[in-house]
Amino acid sequence: MQILWYAGPMVWLDTSNITYSKWHQEPPSVLTSACGYILKNSGYEWGVTENCSQEFDFICEFESGHSMACDNLNATVQCGSGDVIQIGDSFYGRKTPHYCMLETPLQLDVEEECSWISVKDEVAGLRLAVTETSFVFENITISLKWLLSPYSGNLSCIISMGDGNTIDPYYPPTLSSNVTYSYASPGEFTIFVECTTSEWHVTAQTLITIQDKMDELTVMGCFSHSESGNGSHCRTLYKETLWIQVALNGGSGVTYTMVVDNKTVMESSAKLGTVPHNLTLDITSQQLLGPGVHHLEIIASSNTTESDISEGLTIHLVEPISGLQAMLTSSSVKLGEDLEIEVFAPHGKPKKLRFEVTGSNETFLHLKDGPEGENKTYSIPVKSEGTFLVKVFALNAFSNMSINVGMVTVSSNSSESPEDRKQTDIGAKADNNKKKRMYIKPSRHAGIFAVVSLGWPEDSNTSLYSWSCGYCWPEWTECVQRRSILIDQREIRILPTCLPPPSSAVTVKVTVQTPEKETEQDEQCLYLTAKRELSLQISCNQNCKPVNISEDVVLRVSTETESKGTLYKWYLDNMFRKKPSPLPSGCSLNGFRQSNLTMLQSDTAMLVLNNSFLQTQGEAFRIKVTATHEHKYGEATYVVSTVPPPVVPVCSVSPKQGSVLTPFTISCRSSCLEDQCLPVDSSPLTYCFYLEPNSLLHCGQDPDLTSVYLPLGEEDNNFLLHITIAVSNSYGDTVHAKATVRVHYEDISTGNQTLQAIVSEKSSTILKGENSSMSLFQLYKSVSSVLNQETKEESINSSLRTDTRKELRELMLTTLSAVNVTSMQTALKMSEVLKEITYRSEELSSSAQVEAGNTLKDVSESLLIVTPEDGEDDQKRKDAATYLFNAVNNVLEATVQNGTEEASIPEFKQV
Repeated sequence: MQILWYAGPMVWLDTSNITYSKWHQEPPSVLTSACGYILKNSGYEWGVTENCSQEFDFICEFESGHSMACDNLNATVQCGSGDVIQIGDSFYGRKTPHYCMLETPLQLDVEEECSWISVKDEVAGLRLAVTETSFVFENITISLKWLLSPYSGNLSCIISMGDGNTIDPYYPPTLSSNVTYSYASPGEFTIFVECTTSEWHVTAQTLITIQDKMDELTVMGCFSHSESGNGSHCRTLYKETLWIQVALNGGSGVTYTMVVDNKTVMESSAKLGTVPHNLTLDITSQQLLGPGVHHLEIIASSNTTESDISEGLTIHLVEPISGLQAMLTSSSVKLGEDLEIEVFAPHGKPKKLRFEVTGSNETFLHLKDGPEGENKTYSIPVKSEGTFLVKVFALNAFSNMSINVGMVTVSSNSSESPEDRKQTDIGAKADNNKKKRMYIKPSRHAGIFAVVSLGWPEDSNTSLYSWSCGYCWPEWTECVQRRSILIDQREIRILPTCLPPPSSAVTVKVTVQTPEKETEQDEQCLYLTAKRELSLQISCNQNCKPVNISEDVVLRVSTETESKGTLYKWYLDNMFRKKPSPLPSGCSLNGFRQSNLTMLQSDTAMLVLNNSFLQTQGEAFRIKVTATHEHKYGEATYVVSTVPPPVVPVCSVSPKQGSVLTPFTISCRSSCLEDQCLPVDSSPLTYCFYLEPNSLLHCGQDPDLTSVYLPLGEEDNNFLLHITIAVSNSYGDTVHAKATVRVHYEDISTGNQTLQAIVSEKSSTILKGENSSMSLFQLYKSVSSVLNQETKEESINSSLRTDTRKELRELMLTTLSAVNVTSMQTALKMSEVLKEITYRSEELSSSAQVEAGNTLKDVSESLLIVTPEDGEDDQKRKDAATYLFNAVNNVLEATVQNGTEEASIPEFKQV
């Protein structure tokens, strides 16, 4: 036994570390080269010599069952009769340089690697070779080499791939042969081969690792309720669900993450990457982005792959047009001069504006580019004299809005008679004596971040001015007290912190006393608007629903991204559960309400309502909070109520399945026994039945909805239709229940009636009953779901001939023209069903276009005259207008496609 070291730590000859040493003399710490040996007569102590070639007697120790043969020598392996020699491991060559005596001097280079081969493989009889790693669905080559040659009989093998697949039998054509195979799933697999001849039975096995391959992410398309497109054309109406379909070329247990500016918008999981998967960008996700164009990154990760892959995508969330404003700079122009119209569209960024100047005998149409969110003045030529009504239509990809600008008179200088000129002079003198009006800069339509200036047109150092609010708001009093608004000046400036909350209309009054002791007065309306770009959430931290009025209530507001610079204002809404007060005569725009808020607190995210305050407010009241940060605005409301919320009911549909022409009944019952439920208020509950978030079937106090017609269910899910029932009390508490039913196509192949005849007969029956309009809307929406269905095979639509589908649409439009719109709810449902019936413009006949145009005109007029019923009517009016504009677009498209001249869209009232 020897120890070797050289300019470093000592090791045994087999290069293993030393765990025992007993030195005769301590060796030097660093030597160039030396060997250790056991000294004679030293008690088995170690000595050191630099002559490593000096020969000593030695002892070699091997484990039991091991033999060694040095160069030019043999190792004999023996066994008894009937025994078999099994070689577990063996090698040829040197793993270290010291096992065998060398005739050449020892080269002490431990970095030199000794080469060796496995004797076990050489004597195994069958050699199996395959690459160590590969990927799913990639071909691998399994190489077999039969080493026991010659042999007698047939050579046959069984190859087990380790994944449940076996090649049995396999007859190698030669001693060396290859088999090609691919794995369908990742993992570690043991390939086992068993070969047999008449003399031999030999086995071999090896391990292969199969990795998943995921290196390609594809955006297959984008879909919304409004349109569908490929990955390069991905857009939807803002807050309307957008589905983005993606797929991978591999991977399982896949997680898709949608990221914008390092911010996660949504995550979704799929079992297999190769199966197309829809990523849902819902309202909550879209609110994180806001309207506009966004560049997304879709990241895919898998449980079976190491690296992630990503793909970029640009989407456009198109904001609906709202708040359109237009004003004529003058009510009269001379012939040859252009009309000047100032247009402002704060929301929706219209791509185009259409100006319609209509006189008694002719109409002028002009198409202009949109104002892109800024005030812009347009010049519109008028080529004849007369009095004209001016309208502006604003359009973007998914929404429309129109507004009556006013009347304008176009006259010619040459046509003016001396008498006319005399009357003009008299009128000019009268103008000097007419009532003076305050001016408002930049406009009476202001955003909440603007500085609004109001002033008296005549500047007099001796006049006395007194400003006040007519229809007031909380901030006015506070700002006057701290002299942020100077009410004794000719002109006052209202800073953003002193303006009222958005969507409110207020008035400002001025009284002027002249040196001659004459008093002049004026009162003007201000309209405040703001785009909601901050998403707020009010949570209750203490004494929540139902509230105990003997304890304090603690509310907290939070935003998506908390920031120290956010300014909060808390209000008490005095109009909760009350009909809105009418606006003053000076405020005529729809969509605004009189400000009726009481300021409770500001500059804090937490609001404490003490028990004495609670005891003065009755059973329930509503709290409103607003937030501003870096010219962004948001608001939220919360109802504080001592009444428990409704119990979630159990709802069902009868029958369990049917067709689009089957009258169904949806019934809801309490889910608990009366003595088990919390006491509730005695006021009736409201049941609203929805097919989807924006498709309302009916709202009412009856928990049963009878004789309701339902549209087609999901074709890919055995025509299953999901129904959501929202149950609300009069205090703003809402719970939701679910119900399902299967609604399939109507089979008319076995009957004697045509589909037109069936629909006509059912329409006549419905119109004779109570609540006929709602049932008719439901029936027509169900029939439209069949006509509008776009299946892969188009088997159903192709079974209905084009003329049949046209007749059905014309029949439904003709019948709808007889329905009177007497409520906002009826107008909303009528508008929605008109959009559905006209969805496929190529199936609208000339007569259908005329009927649709007349009905659209009637509904648009009804939106202006129906009496508001509740606080949600403004939103219903907006939704109905959106449906109407979609239907108008469909009819206009049909007119263009079919070249229909007699079908025209009548004038629409401003909505």
